[in-house]
This record gives sequence, structure tokens and C-alpha cells, in this order.
Amino acid sequence: MQTLWLIIQREFVSNVLTSRFMIGFIVCLLSTAVAVFVQIDDYETRLAGYNTAVREAATEAPEWELYSKIKPKAHRKPNPLGIFNVGTENFGANTVTVELAKPIFELNFPMWGAPTQKRGSDNPFLTIFLTVDVVFIFKIVLSALAILFAYNTISGEREDGTLKLVLSNSIPRDIIVLGKYLGGMLSLFPIVLVSLIVALLMALSSGVAAFDGNDIAHVVLIFAVSLLYVSTWYLLGLLLSIWTKTATTSLILSMFIWVLLTSVHSNIVTFAVEKFPPHQMKPESVFLQSASEVWNQFRKERDAYLKQRGYENITKSITW
Repeated sequence: MQTLWLIIQREFVSNVLTSRFMIGFIVCLLSTAVAVFVQIDDYETRLAGYNTAVREAATEAPEWELYSKIKPKAHRKPNPLGIFNVGTENFGANTVTVELAKPIFELNFPMWGAPTQKRGSDNPFLTIFLTVDVVFIFKIVLSALAILFAYNTISGEREDGTLKLVLSNSIPRDIIVLGKYLGGMLSLFPIVLVSLIVALLMALSSGVAAFDGNDIAHVVLIFAVSLLYVSTWYLLGLLLSIWTKTATTSLILSMFIWVLLTSVHSNIVTFAVEKFPPHQMKPESVFLQSASEVWNQFRKERDAYLKQRGYENITKSITW
């Protein structure tokens, strides 16, 4: 146990004292702050649009005098957690208007102007760069930082000759690998923690978003999943460092896999899902046809009922 702790300490100190740690820490912190600032402004705009739409709907409701004029609207309130991860906040309908025989989906709030509020380019391969939030920063910056910390953990010491010196003692190899993994993760832990705390403090101090206990629990879950994500990349870099003989080869392979998984793979999947969806969407005419059939059936039953009760000529039978 003492040997494991010494390896952890050595790995932690060797990572923290390097320029990689300081540069990575500053880049991650600043990029997280900028992303949160942008998303707070976006959330404030969407929340203002939501409040305006709700007030307009409340104003229209008392003016409904006839059943045929009733047009209730359902508005989707922006999620405050979108400050940390936009996700699907910018997709789908923000307002659903229910009319007689025809559902209409509106993708814009009244103050937004243009429908759907489309952002960015039509190129599906650029979708990864369209939304920059905390999760995006962690996905790109922290994964790259984990690779840079792990690529020379074993191969670098093999080149320097220190690995033979360590293995000349009675130290199991699994203890060495475990100690380097724990030491590397311990050096990445404060970067993730401080960045997320700064993001949370900025969101709370803005006064725009109101977080409850459930939202805080989700932020903690984001922190846990981020650590698991960083751990996966660090283990990948450590594996390649063990497998290769030189640190240069390990770095090249690690960065190739990093680019492939973070950029190429995600965009190819997005492109494939958009172009070849697993379930084809039905055109609006199909839904309108179904609504028309329902209304035709209703009219037939209504006319049959009126005929049965003798009300079909009720207006003619009334004497004024």
C-alpha cells in the first residue's frame, strides 16, 4: 500500500509541475467561463420569449366566446440545465397550438421572428461546432488533456530507462499501472471540479436561472459522468503507452483516435441519422387525413342522432 501511494504521489507531482497542467487548466477554465456566459445570455432570451408567449396566451383566453374559436397553446419552458448542456433545447417545437381538426406546430416564440430560429450551417459535419457549452468543453479539452497526460506514462519511462530501474525492485506491474492511473486522474480531478464550480457559480450569480435540488443533483451527475469520460480517455492513453515502445508513437496513435472519436465519428453518426432515420416521419397530410376522417365520422353520428330525435328541421318548426 505504501508503494502504491508513493507511485500516486510521484505521478501527481510530475503532472502538476508541468506546463501541460497549467495550460490545460487555464484553457479549460476560460473556455468554460465563456461558454457559460454565452449560454446564460441564450437562456435569458429563450426565457423572455417563453414568458411573453405565456402572457399572450393568457390574454387571448378570455376572448374565446365560441367553441370554434378555442385555440389552446402549450409552451415549453426552457430548461435551466441547458446552460451546462444545450442538448435538444434548440430542436423541436417550442409552442404547440391545438386547433379544430388540425394540430399546428410552431417552432418560434412571438418575439423571435423567424421560424425555427435555425443556427449555424447546413453542413451536417459542422454540427459539433454549433453549440458550445460546458459538456462540449469537457468533451474536447479534458479528453485531449487526459491524452497528453497519459501518452508517456509508460513509454516515456521506457525510453528514459527509469522503468527498468523501477521494475528491478519487487514491485508488481499491476501496482505500477494502478498507481499511474490514480495519480493521473488525481491531477485531472481539480481541473474538472474547479471548472464545474465556476460554471455553477456563474449560473447562480446571473439571477436568470433558478436551480432546485433536482437540478443540483443533475449537475453533480454531470460531474460524475465527466470524470468517467476523462477516465476512459486516460485509460486509452495509458493502454497505448503500454503497448507502444516510444512516446512519440503513443502520442500519434492517441491523437489519431481522439480526432476520430470526438469529431469524425460523432459527425458521421449525426449525418447518418439525419439522412437515414430509423423511423420515417409521416407527412402532415397523413395526420390531416386522419383528423378529417374523425370529423366526418362525428358529423355522421351527429346527423343520425338529430334525425333520430327529430331535430333535423328544428329551426323550421319554431314559430316566432
